Amino acid sequence: MKKIVFLIIFVKLFASQVSYEDEIKFDKKIFSKNVIECFGNGDFIYDEDKKYFKQRLKEAKDLVKNGAYAIIIDENLVKIKKTKLELKKVFNDMVEKKLYTTYMKNDKDINAIFLPLKNPLKVGQYKNIFTKQELYPNEKKSINFNGSLYVFYATGDELNIANPNINRSDRVQNYRLYVSKGTKTQLLSIKKHFDDAFVEILFVGDLDKDGELDMIINDTGKYSITNIIIYLSSKAKKDELMGAFSSYGGVSC
Repeated sequence: MKKIVFLIIFVKLFASQVSYEDEIKFDKKIFSKNVIECFGNGDFIYDEDKKYFKQRLKEAKDLVKNGAYAIIIDENLVKIKKTKLELKKVFNDMVEKKLYTTYMKNDKDINAIFLPLKNPLKVGQYKNIFTKQELYPNEKKSINFNGSLYVFYATGDELNIANPNINRSDRVQNYRLYVSKGTKTQLLSIKKHFDDAFVEILFVGDLDKDGELDMIINDTGKYSITNIIIYLSSKAKKDELMGAFSSYGGVSC
């Protein structure tokens, strides 16, 4: 028992001493002003920063007024449809007061995220052609799409600890997720370490119907955090295969 506790403490201490500088620089590059922040179905709009709260409330009101795309991510496909939203105040137990929430009308329980109608997404159902959800260091997956070969692969360090009480994800350090096609290689995610979670590739397919692959990933490193990023080929810069188009963040207890 003492050996197990020692190993867990060793892994946690080792991870906590790793710098986040590269990860922060990467996040700043990805989450530029051009990345649209999604709304979630039934999520509360709350922030102690009054300026940010006013901005988010205005964006929510615009979605209610103009309509929105609802993006529903299932295991084998992604559904995109136009929808009408409602905005109302609901009591929140954690802050003990009513907060604004956005809902799909007549569909309050569905797991969906919302984006403005003015964007490159197209209404329809899209089959997920990526059958492996996670790529650990030194793993890769190749996909032929419209005559082009895409290679998704990961690098990093995986601690060799044979202990069933430590998740495989918690053994990974200095993680990188890449996609390449031809002479181009693009970095999609950086994580110094993980806490009972791992970066998930939720979807690979053509969401904007331009003949090139797009992606949706849950770029999380912690069990309590959801960080969904939608990458679109039509938003790629010259040195990219896909540009970060929108994001959705959530925190659970």
